[in-house]
Amino acid sequence: MLLDRIAGTSERATAEAARATAEADRATAEAERRRAALRRSFLRTLHLRGLDVTDAQRALVERCADADQLERWDDRFVDVASAAALFDADP
Repeated sequence: MLLDRIAGTSERATAEAARATAEADRATAEAERRRAALRRSFLRTLHLRGLDVTDAQRALVERCADADQLERWDDRFVDVASAAALFDADP
């Protein structure tokens, strides 16, 4: 009996750990989808505004994993006359 209860407790703990891991994985994947959407939207908007983006600037945006940085660029792009001015504004 005691061994059965211990085994049951262990199985529940393992199942809970698996659920927590799956939830964390889903949250990570959702955050990456959000960053990817921000990157695509940002580059598309620059293109639609007629702002030329160099390959280096495009690569900078595409490898950016910081959602806050992407949002700062997105907030600032409406006030710049060129993509260079946008990216040069970063410290």
